[in-house]
Amino acid sequence: MGAEIFGTIILWILGLLVLHFVIYTAVRDGINKSVVGQYINETKRYLSQKQFGQSRLFIGYAKRTRIPALESG
Repeated sequence: MGAEIFGTIILWILGLLVLHFVIYTAVRDGINKSVVGQYINETKRYLSQKQFGQSRLFIGYAKRTRIPALESG
């Protein structure tokens, strides 16, 4: 009886641990693919490059965004 309960508790803990990693990965991927997640990643990249004197946030934004006034032709 005692070993049965102990085994059940261990299986529950392992199942919850696996579930935790599955949910964590899904949420992380969902956030990284969202607009807010991409903005946060670009901001992090901008801040890290700014430390080395390289500011490319606007250049990356301009490549993805069509600005009619800046387009030639």
